[in-house]
Amino acid sequence: NQLGLIYQGIIIAVSAFVLGSILQPIFKYLVKRCAKKTMTDIRVKVFGHLVELPFQYYEKHHSGEIMSRMSNDLSSMEGFYFDQMSKLTFALVHGVIAIVSMFFLEWRIALFIFALGILTLIINILFSKRLRHLGDLIQEQLGSITEKMVNLVQSLPVVKMFHIEKMIFSEFNSSNEEVTDQSIKRGAVEALLGAVNFMFAN
Repeated sequence: NQLGLIYQGIIIAVSAFVLGSILQPIFKYLVKRCAKKTMTDIRVKVFGHLVELPFQYYEKHHSGEIMSRMSNDLSSMEGFYFDQMSKLTFALVHGVIAIVSMFFLEWRIALFIFALGILTLIINILFSKRLRHLGDLIQEQLGSITEKMVNLVQSLPVVKMFHIEKMIFSEFNSSNEEVTDQSIKRGAVEALLGAVNFMFAN
């Protein structure tokens, strides 16, 4: 009986490996294809929305802020679609296959692993709130940096005329340091989350 379970486990493991080897590149291609089309549509819609905005909007909002939304914010979204979405899809497929396989072998172990997966999901949700907050701060500060760069380019003759390069550089450097600090904080949270996920995964 035990030998039969071992053979059954080997067959399930090999089948899951073969199935995963076939499906992973297919899913990866489909995810990247959908992400690319989605980002193309988003860029077109954002540009069309900017064209239709009233003139008063451009009087109230700095051109650097608008440029930041068209570049930094969309780049952040693209990173999510191309990287995080594919990882999430693979993790879901891999998790479902693993849970189903474990239920065939030993349902009690499968229940334990399922509960562990739920706990991991809750931890990730809690961490995601902090990561989202830090991400919003970083995007705002990147927008501020873009505004300062636009101001510098537009007022470069005045800056040179009155020799205020040091003051402009100091303001830019201050904003840049704030972005760096927030990025380091986000990196620390991501590292801690990765360590927790690694611990539960093993």
